[in-house]
Amino acid sequence: MNIIDFFRNLTNTLWGSYGFQALFYFSLVIILILEKKRIRQMGTCGYSVCILFIIYNPLMHLLCQYIFGPYDLTAYYCRLFCLIPIVFVIAYAIALVLQRTSGGKKFLCTFLMVSIVAASGHSPYGEEWFIRAANYNKVPNDVLEISALFPKTEKNISIMVPSDLTVYMRQVDSRFHMPYGRGENTGISDQMLGETQDVKAILNYAVSWETDYIVTFYTEDVLAQYKNWGCEVVGFTSKYVVLRQHCPK
Repeated sequence: MNIIDFFRNLTNTLWGSYGFQALFYFSLVIILILEKKRIRQMGTCGYSVCILFIIYNPLMHLLCQYIFGPYDLTAYYCRLFCLIPIVFVIAYAIALVLQRTSGGKKFLCTFLMVSIVAASGHSPYGEEWFIRAANYNKVPNDVLEISALFPKTEKNISIMVPSDLTVYMRQVDSRFHMPYGRGENTGISDQMLGETQDVKAILNYAVSWETDYIVTFYTEDVLAQYKNWGCEVVGFTSKYVVLRQHCPK
């Protein structure tokens, strides 16, 4: 992946849509125009622009790649976005606009800005990864079934799970350790959701991260491929099979 593709994927991962990103940039322009105090302009606009310059900088990309290595670089790089006060900048720009309006104009501006924010965002309940849980722990039942397959005496369980279970694993049991988190290495974790998988690539990744257990979508064909590579069945859930791989670390 070249640097341009990396920055494009990074932007799509963090901003989600151009609407919210455009709202942030528009807020910076409003602050520059309406805010008269220089120190406040620099504290919001100047600081935010500096952080954006650091993030979208090829030298910074090369430095992160050198420090963290080629694996899951996006996950580490995305943490730099936490340095940008995105919500604060948007709220501050709205406050500046409302200060300069009154009466019906203030109501109209408020309605317009709330509509823009609502249209730019989206509800997490509509996401594909959202699953309504029917248990006390508020996690998918498959996660509870997977946890029950391991005896309480076993500590520090290194495991790889499909992307739709990643966020829930450590919620139900702190013994689980994964080589990736939510939204990381979706190429591998998404594969384990499909009926067609590159089993060799998945096992190579598991070995490189010293991962003992693999949870994958269950079909007879997929299970046969893993068994051909020497994997042992630990147990089944309603949708998945839990396997132990025995490749040398």
